[in-house]
Amino acid sequence: MIDIKNLRDNIDVISDSLNRRGYTLDSKKFKSLDSERKSLQVSVETLQSSRKKLSEEFGKLKASGDDTVSLKEEIDKINSDLKKENELLNSILESINEFLLDIPNIPDESTPNGSNENDNVLVRKVGEIISTNTVDHIDLTKKIDTDLAAKIAGSRFAVLRGSLAKLQRALISLMLDVANKNGWGILFALYGQ
Repeated sequence: MIDIKNLRDNIDVISDSLNRRGYTLDSKKFKSLDSERKSLQVSVETLQSSRKKLSEEFGKLKASGDDTVSLKEEIDKINSDLKKENELLNSILESINEFLLDIPNIPDESTPNGSNENDNVLVRKVGEIISTNTVDHIDLTKKIDTDLAAKIAGSRFAVLRGSLAKLQRALISLMLDVANKNGWGILFALYGQ
């Protein structure tokens, strides 16, 4: 996620950089959300400060035995207002977070202009690409048995069978061979086949 301080300080530069890759940053929306956040934050901090002062005064009055009813009502009103302002502030902060999550990474200056992957530049090509693959990766995911996995181990697990299980095992073996050949000294724990 992009740093919000960087976005506040350099919104025009970031917007121009993202435009080069086909992303339009809604600067007005961000500035509006951020302005609203700032005013709500000031309001919350002011209410907290008032509550603190009144609470101290309430403690002194209570200790001296004076009447605290009107002061208690005032503190209760501030607490009510503070709760509403905090809810609004949290809502704005959530909206800002969603806005930031939608922004892609800022491309490097050396990145060519373009709106999609067709505009990318081939830097180098090593070897010939040979593909005898006739199976789409979507078809492979249909072979993953999540119902059986749910019965065995609960949710968020998967069971691979037959050729798909062999493919996974082959990929694991290849990775281990590469790791050993390169002397990485990595310890792997493999469960099942």
